[in-house]
Amino acid sequence: MDSIIDGQDSLAGESVYAIENDGEGTFCWTRPRFKLHRPDRKRYLALYLGRARVAHLKIVGSTMGRQIEAGWYWYSIDLAAEAQTELELAIDRFDAGPAETRELGIMLRAVVWQDSAERHAQIERVRANTILNEAEYRSGAVVLKSVPPLLRLSMEVRCNIASNQACVYCSWNGVKRDEIGSPEFDLSFLRTLDPYWSAAREINDCSFGEPPMHAEFAEIVDLIATEERAFSFTTNGKIMGPKTRKALLGRNVLVYISIDSATSAGFARYRDRSFDRILRDLRALCVEKGNIATCPM
Repeated sequence: MDSIIDGQDSLAGESVYAIENDGEGTFCWTRPRFKLHRPDRKRYLALYLGRARVAHLKIVGSTMGRQIEAGWYWYSIDLAAEAQTELELAIDRFDAGPAETRELGIMLRAVVWQDSAERHAQIERVRANTILNEAEYRSGAVVLKSVPPLLRLSMEVRCNIASNQACVYCSWNGVKRDEIGSPEFDLSFLRTLDPYWSAAREINDCSFGEPPMHAEFAEIVDLIATEERAFSFTTNGKIMGPKTRKALLGRNVLVYISIDSATSAGFARYRDRSFDRILRDLRALCVEKGNIATCPM
């Protein structure tokens, strides 16, 4: 999540201040009262909100209200009983100290309108599980009712580099011995883990392998990467051609590229001569994403 998703058109008048960046992405502070335009009478309003301490959010003129927890969370509000096409929301004023002259309400990173009851329930489930997990961790609970909100999985055991010669820093042989007897990871196996990954707020692949090599890579990304749940993985960049890029575009995915060299000559000394092709593919990904400013130069 790195932008105010399709919510800019929903923000009415002077409801919010200028967009800022906290290192995790863009957001804007709302005023203690702010208005949202409701498009096409959508039933559910999803907000990604940040707050330093607990507050109460309510819809003005309605009995509907929500407690907002400290931290960043997604909230989904069922507007079935509300007829307004313009919603005014009120949040406890945030006191940032005497140096702050603005009247601050809450940090807003995303506004999403949608009509899926399943998605609404999913957003609420993920937040409830995350809050429960944090409470259990702080209390030192031994038996947990929550599941990990930050989930790690291993998608692929093969590597297109280590199959010839493992990188000098890679403990390839030892890990491959440890993997003996582990279940094969595929889409059907992932579906059996639904109680875990569907309640996670973030999923990271930690394979000792190359994730895009998996035959069902695109289908797996499509299943677990949602607007509200990020999927991240690390790749050596050697399989970032059109097929892989197509699987990533338009999805909430964080890609970490491990190139390990600043020049083609340096790359060739300890790996192979694919350096220039890797950069071409990464530049193509940047262009296709429409964000040329992030291209490697």
